[in-house]
Amino acid sequence: MATYLGVIGGSSFLKSTIFKAGSWDIDIITTPYGKLRYYKDNSKAIIFVQRHHADPAVEYSPPHAINKKAIIWGLQELNCSKVLAFCSTGTMNASIGLGSIVVPNDFLCLDRINFFEDYRGHNIPGFDEDFRQEVCKVLNTNEVPFVADATYFQSSGPRFETAAEIKLFAKVCDIVGMTSAQEAVLAREIKLPFVSICMVDNIANGLKQTQLAFDDFHHGVASNQNKVESLLSLLLNSFAPASAADAIDDTRIRADKIIHARWVVPMTADINDLDAKRVLDHHSVVIAQNGDILDVLPTTQVSAKYRAAEVVDVSKDHAILPGFINCHTHMGMTNLRGFGDDKDLLHWLEQDIWPAEGKFVSPEFVAAGAQLGLVELLKSGCTCVNDMYFVPRATKDVLFKMGFRGIIGAPVFDVPTPEHGLKMLDENLKAIEEFNIEKNLPENINNKRYDLISHSIAPHAPYTVTDTTLSKCLEAAKKHNLPVHIH
Repeated sequence: MATYLGVIGGSSFLKSTIFKAGSWDIDIITTPYGKLRYYKDNSKAIIFVQRHHADPAVEYSPPHAINKKAIIWGLQELNCSKVLAFCSTGTMNASIGLGSIVVPNDFLCLDRINFFEDYRGHNIPGFDEDFRQEVCKVLNTNEVPFVADATYFQSSGPRFETAAEIKLFAKVCDIVGMTSAQEAVLAREIKLPFVSICMVDNIANGLKQTQLAFDDFHHGVASNQNKVESLLSLLLNSFAPASAADAIDDTRIRADKIIHARWVVPMTADINDLDAKRVLDHHSVVIAQNGDILDVLPTTQVSAKYRAAEVVDVSKDHAILPGFINCHTHMGMTNLRGFGDDKDLLHWLEQDIWPAEGKFVSPEFVAAGAQLGLVELLKSGCTCVNDMYFVPRATKDVLFKMGFRGIIGAPVFDVPTPEHGLKMLDENLKAIEEFNIEKNLPENINNKRYDLISHSIAPHAPYTVTDTTLSKCLEAAKKHNLPVHIH
């Protein structure tokens, strides 16, 4: 499929002579976030989205109601390789006057927006700096005056800001708008290069004696129409492919990330297969957008088969291997590290640990220990943990929140009596049943984080559990197809 330059604009673009002169086809694409109306010019390989008219079911979307997720996701699905977003803004900086062109290098956005709620959402938002430098170079080469060192503030909309709000935001920001920062956040998540081109159409409320009126805003947009068209023409000629027909037909499989490594050490299904190669030399790992490993193949074969938004090259001296598994932990006890020293096990337990646990163990105590323990595990390369400790629900919640794989077992003790041990086993089985019910609720059925959590039956040790209770633990493990975790 040919690649396109994505362009996002406001209401004035529908009046643009450039827009009217193009061979624009109007179409609608369905995204996971709703339908998107877009305009395609195959003669220049450009796809344009008018923010306020992007939703085919709505005549006009005010700034706060624009479906930004559908816009950004849709541009990616339409195979846009870069996105230029044109915005109308107000100045909050006396040195940036009306009619100024601003290519901001940072933004402040207090309204949270994300595509992903897992590790894929962990990134530092911002405009694409490489693409921004390309835009700045074009403007400089063509002697177009502009401001490059400026911070964009996105307000919530649809109303303008009070004078007091502007005075506050002006302490760290230079211009104010209602759209572009959230668009940039979403574009960064899916690794779509995004730059904002801002036209200063008004002076933010409170920076002049008269209040900003809606008519002032429209008058400013109209007065800058010719300048916007010249700027639009310049940038489209600089960044749009020659035509959709002339663009490279890229039929390669689209991935999220490709990592080139010196060595790849895969998991092998049959450890007795002596012919299976344990270490793959100069191989690459291809990762899909959902985080799954899509392929492992020789590095020399990757470029012909796959393309990705991000490519990491550590092929000089790095190995990629599966995460380690810590097969025995008590993460909730991390807070007790250093309690007691120079004692044999039994005296250490009886004199230090068990009394401390009786005093301190709570859901909050276990959660805090688990969080600290997981940080240490991640830093050592572990991605899966087999844990045995009290208040397993607290451990599960931490694992779930961090997206960490774990097997959880609540310990079974015949202390002070065997009846107590059987009671603990029964409570453990009920907790596992409750987890499975929660996992299979309609709202959770597609949440992959539940698949990362499993359970075990965890009799503490032969010296704290009788043979009778051990037999009951084994019966429960067989009945529910669970592993047994024991000291």
